[in-house]
Amino acid sequence: MIVISLLEELRLKGIKIDNDGDKLLIKGNKNKLTKDLIDQLKENKNKILDAIKLTKQQQLFHDRVIYPTPCCEDIPLSFAQESIWLHEQLEPNSKNYNVPFVRLIEGKINVDYLKKAFEIIIERHSILRTIFYLDNSEVKQKIENKMEFSIQTEKINAGINDVNLRSRINDEISMLFDLTHGPLFRALILYLDANKAVFCITLHHIITDAWSFGLMLKELTTYYNSFISGQSVQLPMPLIQYKDYAFWQREWIKHNGHEEQLIFWQHQLKDIPYQLNLSPNLISNQDRAGGICSFAINSDIRQMLIDTTARLNITPFALLLANYQLLLYRCTQQNKFITGVAIANRRYAEMESLFGFMVNMLPIVADINLDLLVSEFIQQVQSDNLSALENQDIPFDILLNSLQVERKPGIPPLVQAVFSFQNAAEINLKFTDIKSTIINFDLQIAKRYLILSIEDDGKQFVGAFEYAKSVFTEECIDKITREFNAQLQYLLQNINCSLRATPLTMINIAGATVSSSDAMVNEVILSDRPMSVIEQKIADIWQEVLNIKNLQAGANFFRLGGNSIGMIKVMTKAREQGIHFSVRQFLKNQTVAALAKVITDGQ
Repeated sequence: MIVISLLEELRLKGIKIDNDGDKLLIKGNKNKLTKDLIDQLKENKNKILDAIKLTKQQQLFHDRVIYPTPCCEDIPLSFAQESIWLHEQLEPNSKNYNVPFVRLIEGKINVDYLKKAFEIIIERHSILRTIFYLDNSEVKQKIENKMEFSIQTEKINAGINDVNLRSRINDEISMLFDLTHGPLFRALILYLDANKAVFCITLHHIITDAWSFGLMLKELTTYYNSFISGQSVQLPMPLIQYKDYAFWQREWIKHNGHEEQLIFWQHQLKDIPYQLNLSPNLISNQDRAGGICSFAINSDIRQMLIDTTARLNITPFALLLANYQLLLYRCTQQNKFITGVAIANRRYAEMESLFGFMVNMLPIVADINLDLLVSEFIQQVQSDNLSALENQDIPFDILLNSLQVERKPGIPPLVQAVFSFQNAAEINLKFTDIKSTIINFDLQIAKRYLILSIEDDGKQFVGAFEYAKSVFTEECIDKITREFNAQLQYLLQNINCSLRATPLTMINIAGATVSSSDAMVNEVILSDRPMSVIEQKIADIWQEVLNIKNLQAGANFFRLGGNSIGMIKVMTKAREQGIHFSVRQFLKNQTVAALAKVITDGQ
C-alpha cells in the first residue's frame, strides 16, 4: 500500500514514474519532489519497479486479442502448419521446409554456455518441445514436458571455401526431421581451427519463421553473454504460446471472423490473372531446383531512397516493392498481376514475443498504369499494401480454397513471385568477443519462381533473388539483378516523371537476354553529361522528327514516341549528313549515346 500511496501522491503533484529496464524514470515537474519523496523513491525502488511492470503486463492483457489456454492436449494445428504437414505427407523426403542459419564465428565459443542458453529458450517457448501426430485421421500437435537437446561438434580440416566444408554444411541443413518424434531443431559446430568455426542452426518450418529465428538469436545472445559476464539476466516470459494462437485462429475461422477479410480479397483479386506469364514451358516443367543471386544496393542509393521516401511520406518497403513490380511487368508485359508479400503476421501485441510459424502471404495486386507519375505509382503501391495489411489475418490456404484456385503440378498457386523486406539486424549473432559472418549456402528447392528478399543492415540494402532454374538461367538472373539496381536508381532520379517515359522495355526471359540493360545504364548514367559532336547531331535529328526539345544522351527514341515511320525519317536525314547505320543497329541501340557509339566505332 505504501507504493500505491506514494505513486498516487506523485501523480497528484503532476509527476509520473516510469521505468527503463531496472531504472526509474521521473517525468513531469521535478521541482515538486521533496527530499522526503526522493528518499521514499530510493527506499522503495524495487517495489515500485515491480508495480510498474505488473501494471504494464495487466494493460497488455486487457488489450489482448489472444488469451492463454490451459489445455495442453488435443492441440490443433494452425492453418499454416496444416499446409506444411500435408505437403510433408505428399513429399515425405522433401527438404523444402528446413530453415537453416549458417555463420562463420571467429573467437573461442563456450559450448556449455551455448547449450545452457538453448535449454532455457526451449523451456520458454513450448513450440520447440512440440511434436505432430495423427489421431483418428486428424493431425494434432503435442507439447512435451522436456525435450533433450545437444550441440553436435566436429573438427574438419578445410578452409572456408573448401568443397568438403560446403558439402558438410549442405548435408547438415538438408538432413530430414521426424515430425512425429522430434526434436525439430538442431545445432552443429564445425571447428576449422581453435578460434574459427562454422555454426549451423536448422529448424523445421512448421515451428518457426524468420521473426521467430530473430527472437531465438536475440535470446541466445542475451543468455550466452550473461553467462560469459557472470551477470544474471531474466527476460520477461512470452505473453502467449503458439498453442494459444492455434486455438484462437481455429475459433476465429469457426465463428466466421474472417468473412469480412475474405470479401475484401475476393473483390481485390476479381478478374486478376492467377499466373505470371514468365515462360511458355511452365505448365509441363516440374523441376524445382533453385538458385540464389545476391547483390547490394550501395549506401549512396540507400540514402537517396531514404531521403525520397521521407519527402514523399512513403516507406522504403513501398518504393522497393514498386520497383519489383515494374521489373515483373517488364518480364511479363502484364499490366495486372499478383505479387506475393511475405509478412510477419504479428499485428497484435501478444504476438510480438511469440515463437512459431506465423508468417502469412498477402497476394498484392500490381496495377501498372503508365499514365501515372513514378511518385503516384509508388503511393498507389503503398496504399494497396496498407489495405492488404488491414486484412492480413486470413490464412493463405483458406483464401486459396475460397477462390477455388486450380492447383497445377509444378506451379505455385496464385503467387509465383514474392517480395520480402526486413531489418537484417534482427537475424544476427552478437556474442561477446566473437565475430559473426554470413556464409552463403546452396538453395536446394525453389519455393516460388522468383523471390526477392531485401534486408537493411543500416548501411546498405542487401538483396537476394531466389529463383527456379526451370524458369531463369543464371545469366538471365544476373542481368535481372543489374536491371533492378539500374531501374531503382532511375526511378529515384526521375520521381516526378511519367511511368510512360521511364525505361520499361521488355526483359526477354525465354532467350535469357535483357534487351534494355545497356540502354537502362545509359539513361541513368548519361542523363546529365554533355553530348559529343555525333551525339548532338543524332539528338538534333530526333528532335526535328519527334518535334521535341532538350534531348539528352540517355534519351530512348521509341519511348519518346518514335515508331517505324519515324525511324526511317531519322535514317534518311542522317544519311543526308553523312551518318550511316542500319535498321538492325537502330533497333539494338535505341538511345542517343548507344547509337552514336556504334556509328563512331564503325568509322
